[in-house]
Amino acid sequence: MMGMAGLAVTFCGTWYSSIAAGHGTAMFHRESSFNVVLVSVAIFTFFSKRVSPIPFPESIQKILSFLATQVFGIYLVHIFFFRLLGLLGITGRTFQPMVLDSVPGRGDFWL
Repeated sequence: MMGMAGLAVTFCGTWYSSIAAGHGTAMFHRESSFNVVLVSVAIFTFFSKRVSPIPFPESIQKILSFLATQVFGIYLVHIFFFRLLGLLGITGRTFQPMVLDSVPGRGDFWL
């Protein structure tokens, strides 16, 4: 339920603030905003309670074990690569789907 509440706050808050500003906003997409924390906790809880107990084949378990040892390091350095790509002129808008060009707000709130 808390994940759904977080998604509802994100959706409604982004919609309202984008309409009020006249363009897409990212106010409700900040990493430390309460609604994003709610969704993050809900996703973590879902995977730890529902997905972890599933008996996966040995080959999948090996892949998941490898990824589990790498994820934290990837998390720590991903912002470095985002900034490096930004310096090279590659941003989220570089590969933005064309369908968003026809949508009010054009999806700019994702960036």
